[in-house]
Amino acid sequence: MNLQQTVRSSITVIFRLAALITAVLFGLFSLMSFFSNDYGNDGIFNGIVFLVSGGLTAAFFMFMAVVIELKEATLVELRQLNEKE
Repeated sequence: MNLQQTVRSSITVIFRLAALITAVLFGLFSLMSFFSNDYGNDGIFNGIVFLVSGGLTAAFFMFMAVVIELKEATLVELRQLNEKE
């Protein structure tokens, strides 16, 4: 039995979607900042800031999804062990 498919709950899907949406939005923000490089190379700096902050935020959402999935998988395995005894 594949536990990876059975323990995916709605909250982990929401966290994964939040990570995807965050990565796409911050990627678009960074592209807009790179293209609006008008005075003193502020666009390059802001683009790099958007890339770093978007990457960290998306990584945080993915980390939360993985932690919740691991906890749910552990609970499923513990329930199976209790049923065998």
